Amino acid sequence: RRHTRLLTVTGVQTCALPIFFDLGKYSESLKASEFAIKMDARNSHAWKIKADSLKKLVKPDEAKKAYQKASDAIDNELKIYPRDGYKWKLKGLILQNLDKHADAIKSFEKAQSIEDSFKRTDGKKYPLVYKAMAESLEKLGKSEDAKNFYSKASDMEKKFNHKFCMT
Repeated sequence: RRHTRLLTVTGVQTCALPIFFDLGKYSESLKASEFAIKMDARNSHAWKIKADSLKKLVKPDEAKKAYQKASDAIDNELKIYPRDGYKWKLKGLILQNLDKHADAIKSFEKAQSIEDSFKRTDGKKYPLVYKAMAESLEKLGKSEDAKNFYSKASDMEKKFNHKFCMT
């Protein structure tokens, strides 16, 4: 209830969207993302959370459509904010779910080149970009490259005690 109120009071509070998803409450996550989309249909993060929720609820056709909407939305956002590393990371995650792994890698590389996309405010690096790149490289049959990125991600996770976060 507390999180639902947060969404209602602040309009589209994008950072609150993954809460239900991370708690495994996929139906609630779906409702929250749909609310956010009603408030702003251009919100790529809301579309991705909706797609992720549908995927977990075993609705692959609906999930694919939502990932495509997320892809369209993130492309529009990147026209406005081309130096936003978070948006490039999000684009890569969306493209992974659309099985566009070569394009996902390009997005992760762009995110990686923008320093704030994988650094925390305390200067520690997030392992997400490395893990996501490893997954796409693996899907493309580049096992050795994937191993290197998995290793980097694992090292960072141990060093900074920061778990992989995919939302």
